[in-house]
Amino acid sequence: MVQQTPVRPLGAPGGGALIDEDWEALRFRVHRSAYREPELFQQEIDRIWNHTWLYLGHETELPRPGDFKTRTLGGRPLIFCRDSDGEVRAFFNSCTHRGTVLCRHSEGNTKFFQCFYHAWAFSNSGELAALPGDDAYPDDPGFRASMALRQVPRLQIHEGFVFVAFDPDVPDLLTHLGAAAHYMSLTAKIGPHGLTTLPGVQLYSVKGNWKLAVENAMDGYHFAPTHNTFVGYLRETGFAVTDDDQYAYDLGGGHGLLVLTGHNGRIGMVWEPRFGDEEKARTTAKRQEMESRLGTELAGEIADASRILFVFPNLLLFDLEALTIRQLEPVAADRTDVRAWQFVEVGEPESVRALRIKTMVSFVGPGGLATPTTSRRTRRCSVASWPPPTRPTPPTTGATCPGAWPTRSRATRAVPSTRARCAASGGTGPAWWAYPRVWPARRRPCPPRPARAARRGSEVTTPTTVRPGVVRVGDREVTRAEVEDFLYHEAQLLDEWRLDEWFTLFEPEGRLEVPTTDGAGWDATTAGYFVCDDYDLIQARVKRLKSRKAHAENPHSRTHRMVSNVILLEGGAETLWITANFVIHRYRDGGTYTYVGRYEHVLKVDPDRLRFRVRRAVPVMESMDAGARLSFIL
Repeated sequence: MVQQTPVRPLGAPGGGALIDEDWEALRFRVHRSAYREPELFQQEIDRIWNHTWLYLGHETELPRPGDFKTRTLGGRPLIFCRDSDGEVRAFFNSCTHRGTVLCRHSEGNTKFFQCFYHAWAFSNSGELAALPGDDAYPDDPGFRASMALRQVPRLQIHEGFVFVAFDPDVPDLLTHLGAAAHYMSLTAKIGPHGLTTLPGVQLYSVKGNWKLAVENAMDGYHFAPTHNTFVGYLRETGFAVTDDDQYAYDLGGGHGLLVLTGHNGRIGMVWEPRFGDEEKARTTAKRQEMESRLGTELAGEIADASRILFVFPNLLLFDLEALTIRQLEPVAADRTDVRAWQFVEVGEPESVRALRIKTMVSFVGPGGLATPTTSRRTRRCSVASWPPPTRPTPPTTGATCPGAWPTRSRATRAVPSTRARCAASGGTGPAWWAYPRVWPARRRPCPPRPARAARRGSEVTTPTTVRPGVVRVGDREVTRAEVEDFLYHEAQLLDEWRLDEWFTLFEPEGRLEVPTTDGAGWDATTAGYFVCDDYDLIQARVKRLKSRKAHAENPHSRTHRMVSNVILLEGGAETLWITANFVIHRYRDGGTYTYVGRYEHVLKVDPDRLRFRVRRAVPVMESMDAGARLSFIL
């Protein structure tokens, strides 16, 4: 059977088809215009995002009454909050008086939201609480009720995952989720006391269509060739990596599931050597705990395989080495904003929490060994789609679905996801992308940081100085000029791409860290990281960046670094805490990106040199440009 799904004409006589599907020829192709044309993108927003359930956030992001977050969803600015009575709510972030953006903070805790324009104030449950010159307005409870904050028409929660809909007539949430609800429940059952998000969020942008971000996450076919350096790193640690035993499922309603059994271990579930012997014993104990609590069959379904769940249209739940929630926000046909949270067990030991954070960000996230490469692949796919080729107009049959995101397949039997299947997917002309015809359907730490002399937001402890600009570390005196020369030398090595020499600046216990937040009072060990590499991972990162298969840096970026305001904070028996400011200009893909922030380093002081024990870069989040990626850049 051959089927083409037509779309409304976009300025071309007769229009054209977006989908070309032939089950007998094992061909499934999507026209590239589905990923680039602004008109189609706007149709998707109008017909999909405005009329279905969207993932807003997790209720554990708001642990206390009065907590709030502001974020944009489906192009609409929202306030996601827990009111004083503990109820989770979502309001349009717009003052009902003149439509001004009401809350200009990204997060916080408050009983009232006050508009900066005319000082109207609203309670965190939405009621109009106060307005200047209220004697000029009707003294009528109905008036105040009519001026309350506008709530989103629908809000429902499943297993702590909060969804909203802008269309009041959508079916209930569980109907929308369908089979996907079961897999969300499996994840929620991992911990005996539940799961929670960490307060830090990875916020970054991908220069590509939102559907490309979904397809990449659900594409197990690219793992070995695209992430070959990471695969090599896992094999060097003694883990036998394979991508043969993986299966994908069409869950209906646009939802999908990818099941992976040989890609990686899972903390607490499937042990691998890089987790360490202590975690091996805990994994055995964890399995026994789950079996006693859930039964052998359910515990096995949860623990025996990694999963990536896509909940249409904007939620990806990664249950890989560790757990990550990823939310997609389409901004334009060629840009997608991404938010990601670490998802962890409540009450787990600190050592396990540290291992979980380190392990996950080593692969997934804008500073991991995978996401920068896949983000670049998305960018390259988008660039290759321009200029728009002429769309062919094949014969059309079946239902018309203008601008909609089609179900990729309608599999009714198990088919292994092998390279042979993709090779049989049909020819690819210049205007089409080819896909396998079906989704197969078969059931199947970061060490603790050194104690810090001064937390952000507290009083700085001034070190005992020998004389101005000199600090004693053990029996050795370290001058600010020596530290400055060390930092300038490091900047030069990175700017000149002398990565092997840069790696020698770390001691064997060295770590590379980039926290997810620069906010006051937040501790990166509990808020999460963009990058959290130990010595072996730093070495793997250098190896990858030097490889021509490191697509995120091939050809590599050009950078210019500036380091200033070097301050020596505290000297110990063998280490020195220092801070400095940095500005990094990066030139990549015809664009210029600027990173601004501060360094918080712990230096190991040797008799004849300085080395990094902890190299920590804390970027100012507001300075992160769309499309900017991290890895070694900071």
